[in-house]
Amino acid sequence: MIFRCPSCGAESDTAARFCPSCGTVLVGTCPSCGEETKVGAQFCPSCGHRLDRAAPKEEERKLVTVLFADLTGSTALGEQLDP
Repeated sequence: MIFRCPSCGAESDTAARFCPSCGTVLVGTCPSCGEETKVGAQFCPSCGHRLDRAAPKEEERKLVTVLFADLTGSTALGEQLDP
């Protein structure tokens, strides 16, 4: 069976957890029983609980740049001053 991505419209296998074209999450979790559900489903296929029509909450990953500079003794000083 084929599933269509709600974001880009690409077709994917129903077992896919992410869209192969755009990476959108294609699964959610039933708040009642915790079973996996497909995005856009109105009811949980396991327990029949009515699902929220909103897209599932998804984590967001961000690329960050971190600068770490260790001046002589600064790490030890930071450990001493840390409450």
